[in-house]
Amino acid sequence: MKKFFLMLLAIPILLLMSSCEHSDDVNVNFSVDFGPGVTVVDGKAYVVKSETFEIAAVHVTPVNTNHAAAITQISYWINGLPLVPTVNVAPFGIQIPAENMREGTNSITLDMTVIETDCPISNAVVQIPVVVVDNAEDIPTDGVVAPTNVTVAHHMK
Repeated sequence: MKKFFLMLLAIPILLLMSSCEHSDDVNVNFSVDFGPGVTVVDGKAYVVKSETFEIAAVHVTPVNTNHAAAITQISYWINGLPLVPTVNVAPFGIQIPAENMREGTNSITLDMTVIETDCPISNAVVQIPVVVVDNAEDIPTDGVVAPTNVTVAHHMK
């Protein structure tokens, strides 16, 4: 009987020890500031072949306003190939001469490590379609948005 009583006392203690303090996953939004040679239309970044494609800054904002969030590093990929060494310094910008990209649609991928208050360290992936055109007249004029603070879709890994 004594053993049974001790086991009943031990069960709540074991349950408390095995429970997590906070089990929420990272819940954030990302935005990008593009450079002056980039035009954003319907979620695509357009750049003239003679210009430079630039991401001036990448921002992260937590959905929970009581939390803080930050990006610790970004690895850039273009069309599935690594672009530059991992960028560890905010604002995490890059510049790519558009003449070094193929004409037409390219895919710039940002593979980021993200931290948020009371959440586990996570990775996020953002893909930005970049369209390289011969001249500015080839860029659509309907649906143009300002190239700063552009919200981008992401996938948490």
